[in-house]
Amino acid sequence: MLRTIMIFPQFNNIEIINEIRHRYDPLANLLRPHITLVFPFESDMTNDEVEEKLTSV
Repeated sequence: MLRTIMIFPQFNNIEIINEIRHRYDPLANLLRPHITLVFPFESDMTNDEVEEKLTSV
């Protein structure tokens, strides 16, 4: 399974961020503003296993 790890922080200036994203990001309508921590990788782990790994780090 191909996975990506992202966080979705709360932004005070979400309108400005969305304006910029809609201009330059083709995925802006599919995914809310985020920060990618780990770019796509192959993994056979379950969601629970991934979460466990992340919380232990």
